Amino acid sequence: MVDLETLKVVDDFEVRSSVVSFWRPHYSDLCWFRDALYVLMREDHVILRVAPRSHQVPAEFDFRALEFAAENKYHRLYPFVGIMEGLAVDRDHFWLVTDNNGLGRERHPDDTRPTLFLIPRPDRR
Repeated sequence: MVDLETLKVVDDFEVRSSVVSFWRPHYSDLCWFRDALYVLMREDHVILRVAPRSHQVPAEFDFRALEFAAENKYHRLYPFVGIMEGLAVDRDHFWLVTDNNGLGRERHPDDTRPTLFLIPRPDRR
């Protein structure tokens, strides 16, 4: 067991997307893969690849089209709030999971299950 008093913060920084937003950065999830930190920004509808040592953002992946596609679009309590809340990253894919707050999709209003999306990474080789 780790004693929480022995944990030390060694760095902190803020990254932002290129999306013009009236929100401060809203980090919904983080995922470490290989040498990069991936940041899910649900309100900006993007995933950032972050180089933690330099605090730079060498890549940004926009998933707005996926989230708002007719077959995926959920009813929302607030029209401007994103629904992607979970992120996992592997060599070839992004995995995104919704937090739809029990609301159904517009095309399937009675289906209130959250959705797990498997998305091929645009930067895969």
